[in-house]
Amino acid sequence: MFSISKAHLISWAKEFGCDSVIGQDVCGLLQQALNALSLKVKISAVFNDTVGVLAACAAKDPECGIGLIVSAGTNCCYFERGSRIQKPFAKFACGQELIINTEWGGFGDSGTLQQFMTKYDKEIDAATLTPGKQIFEKMVATLYIGELARLLIVEAASKKLLFNGEIPEKLTHVNSFASQFLFDIDRDPPHIYVSTEVVLRERFKLNLIRRSDAVGVRYICRAVVTRSANLLGAACACLINRMGRRRVTIAVDGAFFRFSSTFPAILVETITQLIPYTYTFKLKLVDDATGKGGAAIIAACKKAIPMQPRFTILG
Repeated sequence: MFSISKAHLISWAKEFGCDSVIGQDVCGLLQQALNALSLKVKISAVFNDTVGVLAACAAKDPECGIGLIVSAGTNCCYFERGSRIQKPFAKFACGQELIINTEWGGFGDSGTLQQFMTKYDKEIDAATLTPGKQIFEKMVATLYIGELARLLIVEAASKKLLFNGEIPEKLTHVNSFASQFLFDIDRDPPHIYVSTEVVLRERFKLNLIRRSDAVGVRYICRAVVTRSANLLGAACACLINRMGRRRVTIAVDGAFFRFSSTFPAILVETITQLIPYTYTFKLKLVDDATGKGGAAIIAACKKAIPMQPRFTILG
C-alpha cells in the first residue's frame, strides 16, 4: 500500500486466481473499469475489511484498538504507536498512531506453525491453489474448517467409530461438509442432538443415526470450532500484550461471530488466559463495517471532520 488510494496486489488468497493482476494497482484497475463504463464514480480509498471494521467501531468507541474478521478468511489490524514504526515507513507516523494491517492469514508460511498442523491440515493445504501459503487462515477460517470436519468424520467412520463403519456417499465428496453444517451441529445443547440429526439425515441421507454417531459428530465439530477459537485467541492476546493498553475493544465481524454459538465465548476465554489480569477487553460486533468504516476513513484522510485524525493507515 503506497497511499490511501494506491495499493498493489502481492498475491491472491481464498482460492482466487488471476495472475495478471498480481503486482498491479488494484485501485487504478477498478477506476479504469469504471471509467470504461462511463460511470461517474471516483475511488477515494482502498482498505482492508479489518481496517473498515476497526475504523467503524473506533469512530464511536475511543477504546477500540483491534479489528478482527473471521469468515471465509481471517485477518486482523490494530493501532500501533508511531514511535515504533521504522524506516521507510516512519515518515507516515508523525508521532500518531497507525493502523497496521497484519495480514495474519499468512502467518505460518515460513514454517512456524508446522508443529501445530495435523495431517488433515496438510491435506487441505496441498489441495488448494496456494499450497504452503495462508497457513494460519487455512487452519481457522470457515472456507476450510468444514472440510477439516469432513476429513475427521470420514476417518472416524473408516475406523468404525461412526456409522458402523459405513461412510455416507455424500460425505466422500471434497468440501461437501459446509461450515454452516458445523455451526448448526455445534449449536446443539448437551445431550440433545436435534440439529446434528437433521444435518446427517437431510444433507447426507443417513436414515439410521445411533446416539453414538450423533455424539461423535458433534464432538468433532466442537473440537474444530474450539481449535479455531484457541488459535485466534492466542493471536489476539499477542496484539493486546503488544499494545499495552489496560482497556481495549476488539471490533469483530464475520461468520464465526454471527453464526457460531460457542466460538465467541471460547475466544474470550483464551484471550483472558493469555493477557495480564490487569487488562480488560471486550468484543463488539460491528454492522455494515465496510460502509461505515470507509466513510470514517475517507473523512479522516480528507480532514472533513473538525478534528485532527488520531491515526493514519499503513497497509
